[in-house]
Amino acid sequence: MLDAVPDWTIASFGVGPVTVAVPLRQLSGRALPVISSEDTRAAELLSALLADLSFRVEQFRIPPGGEWEPMRDVVAICGPKSSPVTAAAIEADPYLMFEPDEAGKWTIRERDGGRVYESPMDLAGEQRWSDVAYVGRLPVPGSDRLFLVVAGVHALGSAGAGDYLARNLPDLYAQVGTRPFSMVVISDHDGETVTRSELLCPPRVHQ
Repeated sequence: MLDAVPDWTIASFGVGPVTVAVPLRQLSGRALPVISSEDTRAAELLSALLADLSFRVEQFRIPPGGEWEPMRDVVAICGPKSSPVTAAAIEADPYLMFEPDEAGKWTIRERDGGRVYESPMDLAGEQRWSDVAYVGRLPVPGSDRLFLVVAGVHALGSAGAGDYLARNLPDLYAQVGTRPFSMVVISDHDGETVTRSELLCPPRVHQ
């Protein structure tokens, strides 16, 4: 990484190089695992942001079983359904849950029983391409190191979260500093283009 960059870049992502990790998915009838186009788009957005901030960016493919060990400075574009590592990290969040409901539909919920953040794509009668995503700086399970987790309810939401971070990172740092936190982002899409991304649940610092 280059010298004389804003302090919030180091506070947000570490000293680098930064690894952007995305999950490989094993599809029925395919010999080789694949990466969703939405996860690819999210990785492109965050990799471009990191490069603009003078970080050296490395890529990592989380295997289909989801077992991996986050090393050094990591951004994981991976939800709890795709990896037990990110599932365990989110499970430790004191404010938000990211789990399937009784019907098996994945939602982000307040642990105190308050709001439920559903993907508009899952709501009856909704015709728009819109999704929600969990974003958190969390402890790596079994470690005191932190990593950034970006996880859409659907893969589309991860791209929206990447767009939000690319446009709002200094403001986010002003609110959370170097501390663990979590929040929810909602986004609208036109194909692979994010047309809107904004906070649905503001960042909460984990005590």
